[in-house]
Parts: sequence; structure tokens; C-alpha cells
Amino acid sequence: MTTEVVKPKKESLPVSVEDFPVDGRIIELACRNLDFKTNHLASIIRNKSRVVLKLPKGDFTNAYLASEIKKIAMAYGGDKEVSAIVQRECVKALQNEFKNMSVAEIWIAFRLHSAGELGDKKGRGEMYGGKMTAKAFSAVLSAWKAHKAQAVANYIKEQHDTVERQEHEKRAERMRRNFWPQLVVTLRKLKEDPETDWRDCPSYIFDALRKKGIIDVSEVWKPIWEEAQQLARQEVSSENTKDVATRGKIRLMGEVAAKESDRLAGIKAKKIAKKLSLLYLVIKNNEFNLDSITKQLYL
Repeated sequence: MTTEVVKPKKESLPVSVEDFPVDGRIIELACRNLDFKTNHLASIIRNKSRVVLKLPKGDFTNAYLASEIKKIAMAYGGDKEVSAIVQRECVKALQNEFKNMSVAEIWIAFRLHSAGELGDKKGRGEMYGGKMTAKAFSAVLSAWKAHKAQAVANYIKEQHDTVERQEHEKRAERMRRNFWPQLVVTLRKLKEDPETDWRDCPSYIFDALRKKGIIDVSEVWKPIWEEAQQLARQEVSSENTKDVATRGKIRLMGEVAAKESDRLAGIKAKKIAKKLSLLYLVIKNNEFNLDSITKQLYL
């Protein structure tokens, strides 16, 4: 039987397409705990720019796909010439149901089908009598589509997570670069103002300097903590009085009131202690040289 030959139009000739970038680390992660070969997933990703959907429209592409289908039929069991109508139907199947596959994938699919690794238990992809049919062709690609689904999904997820992690790291680095210069500016203003007291001192700056090892409170923490507790109790007492006077809140009585005041004072004392530490160890400490620790902040 003669086959239909389609001459490609000059304007439909395809342009060179570069490989899609493949991240080997993500490939390994995506195939972990799966019965899916890493080289097959790598081929899927590498040829993402060559999937049927992205091929140029026109007679040249149709002829190219038909040629590959005939080669596959010959390589994997077909000893009969593939008729023109079967070629057309297989090409249509590629351009519709399997348009997100590349030709490289199609070869992998038939290779695995031939090796019995696609789970085609009903034999729907067999070329009985050595004859390729559109049904057999679509059955093999459907089995391949199911076989690759989890690995591809894993790759997409791992790639998304990697991009998110990299973006987070970039944002964190930008924040770090902005955070320390602004911290130095704030400290300089506080040190230059003779009226600065503990209420003006941000507790987050204390946390940052302590984490960097720039200030050490181990020898002065006890008296600072005692002062912070006293100040916290005064603030809680003042707030309770103000609440009753201005908002008409019900005053807690006896032991319940004492426990609640102690709880609130404990919470406030922790924050006040940080503010006091920053005030005494940095702001009011003439020996603390802000310029000398600036480089250390960026390490």
C-alpha cells in the first residue's frame, strides 16, 4: 500500500530549539521512592520546549510526526506499512490528546511498553499481526502518561519549592542588608540624645545585638531583672487604675487580682529588661564604640 507523502512548505520549517534547563538535584528528589528512571524524567524536562503543542503548525510538522510514527512502528513490532489514514489519526492524537509530549517521550513510551514496564496488562497497545493502529498507538501513550504523572508532579513541586526557597533567601538577604544600617542609625540617634530613657530603646535591637554576641548580660542580668520587675508592676498597677477610671472595667478582687497582676507584670518585665539592658550596656555606656562594631554586624 502506498503512503501519502506531504511536501513541507518552506515557511513552515522549524527553528532550532534549545534544551530546557534540567536541575539534576530536583530530578533525583522527584524520582525518590518512585519506580521511575531519572534519565527518563530528565528527557521529559529537557524536551519541554519541543512538545507537540510547541512545534510549528503546518505540513512540515505533520510530515515529521508521521515519519516518526512510521519509524516507531517499524522499530517495535510493525512489519506492515502504516497506512495514510492511520498516520493521520496518530498525528491528530498527538496534536490533541498528547500534545504535551515530545517525540523523545514517545520513543521512551514505546521502549518501555516493549519491555513490559508500562503495565499494559490488557494488551491494548499491541500491534497484532505486525500492524500499527491508532488505537494501539494511543493506548501506549495513555499508559505512559499515567506512568510519568507522579514523577512530573513531583518535579514541578520540588522546582516550585526550590524557587520559593531561593526567593525567600534573597528577600532575607535584602532585609539583612537594610536592617543593620538602619539599626546603626537608630542606635546613633539614641546615644546622641541625652533624654533617651528605657522606653525609647527597642527590644528587637537588644535581641539582634545579643544574637551577634556584641553585648553580654550575664554579669548584669540580675539587677536589671529586678528593676524590670519593679517597673513592670508599677505599669500594671497604673494600667489597672486607668482601666477602672476611664473604661469602667470590673476590678478583679483578692487572690485572682494578684495572680493576674503577677502574670501581666511577668510578661512586661521580660520586654522591659531588654530595653534596660540596651540602655545601660549600649546607649548610656560611653565605652561602647558604635563604629568599632559596625563591621561585626555585617558578618
